[in-house]
Amino acid sequence: MEKMVHAYQATNHPLLRRARSLDDEEAWRTLSEHYERFIYYVLGELNVSPGDLDDVAQQTLIVLTRDLPKYDRDRSKFRTWLKQVIRSTALMHFRKRDSQRRKMERFAENLSDGDARQAPEIDRFVEDEWETYVTSIAMERVRAAYKGKAMEVLEMDLKGVPSTEIAERTGLAVSSVYTLRKRVKRSLLLEVRAVIKELEG
Repeated sequence: MEKMVHAYQATNHPLLRRARSLDDEEAWRTLSEHYERFIYYVLGELNVSPGDLDDVAQQTLIVLTRDLPKYDRDRSKFRTWLKQVIRSTALMHFRKRDSQRRKMERFAENLSDGDARQAPEIDRFVEDEWETYVTSIAMERVRAAYKGKAMEVLEMDLKGVPSTEIAERTGLAVSSVYTLRKRVKRSLLLEVRAVIKELEG
């Protein structure tokens, strides 16, 4: 872990400032590609299952898009702050494995008892639902932009279908599956940023 952390000590702060802007797609793409391996590494250390790694890494980048403007370099190094974002996203993933019924029951109980100590649970519920809503809008836009096998690859990937099986079903080479998946997921991230900009200003 120490070697991996060391590799990211020299964070490019001008790049960070540019990536905070939802208009600067190139800066965001560079930043996300630079830290992608680090995100996967930390998620693996947190015992996120291999089948869920891609989805949780994707969600981490979505949360990073939302929270990057809040980063204060005077309070912590970027890698330290990013690790907290990754851990929070992994925790959110573990919570989401609970059934919708249990989540709604807890939410209803929190509303009924009026206990201020339950406010963080309500806040987490609202954040989860907001992120789901934003992602669903972005997915609709990606579906409109990509046709055929590109969307087949994404849809199966999001359902946890292994890359080798996707290749067999689509008639593509495994390397082509990886390329298409990466391209469409990048587009999805950019759409998420665009939706956040439109909805939150």
